[in-house]
Amino acid sequence: MAVTPEVIMEELRNFTNLSEVDARYLVATAVKDTWSYADLEMLIDRAEEEEKITPQVAVVATMAVMTPLTVNRCRALIGATRDQATGNFDLYRALTHAQTINAITRRVGRPARVAALMAVDLSTAKQYLVETKNDQIQSAIRYIRDGLPCDPAFADTATFRYLTGFTESQTADYLARAGSGGVMQAIRLAGHDRTFRGPHEYVVALLRAEFDLDETDAKVYASSAHDSYIPAMQAVLTDRFMEETMLDRQDARNLLRKTNGDLQAARQLFLQERSKEPLVEAKNGDTRHPPDVRNDTHVIA
Repeated sequence: MAVTPEVIMEELRNFTNLSEVDARYLVATAVKDTWSYADLEMLIDRAEEEEKITPQVAVVATMAVMTPLTVNRCRALIGATRDQATGNFDLYRALTHAQTINAITRRVGRPARVAALMAVDLSTAKQYLVETKNDQIQSAIRYIRDGLPCDPAFADTATFRYLTGFTESQTADYLARAGSGGVMQAIRLAGHDRTFRGPHEYVVALLRAEFDLDETDAKVYASSAHDSYIPAMQAVLTDRFMEETMLDRQDARNLLRKTNGDLQAARQLFLQERSKEPLVEAKNGDTRHPPDVRNDTHVIA
């Protein structure tokens, strides 16, 4: 929706502590023919770059523009989630906390968190979520990483932060220590250091990183395995193998056990064993494998 430069200038002042002179300057020097409320994010970034507002004012204003929350509420959330190691303000953690305590809805929080993680504006983040078809933050990160020009290290940072909720300084430390091991190794290092709140959060992060699970499913698997990674991982593999092959749970487990949990090897073994099934001769002389009747609802006399 197009608005006048005067309205944008007034809104900019409402979200920041800019003087009228500075706000007018920022609007006047922006090369734009038409304005929309989405342009406020760009103006806030420029105001910070030109040191007309502090980093704290900038991050609070950005959060207020992205959400229905008041500037005062955003200021409180930003203050409560700042990185204690560096003192830096953390927009992503503030947005995540706001969604966790239901101060904002998932519909508001998801695109705002993608924007904060991937350093894009809110409208671009919303488009990324639309492109993923499933409206998942992890899918949006992958879409950006795989489909757009993106530094892999930047994508790893976003993925690790999303899966763990760690601060920027913690993320940088663990990814640096993990080296070529990437996100999975960084999560393992954090688990070894007991940086997670508990074993449940650690196992959930590992499952989500390895199997691309959503948070709800990962929590179910972790809880069912009493927050032990190996049995949780085995349960995920078994379920996926059952879905692919239509085997019952015991047969799927047996094949996975024979291949030490290697899903690809289990697939190959399944196909090999399937090819060894005896041929039956039909009345018309045709030879074929016996039909798979495991899921057949007809009664065979």
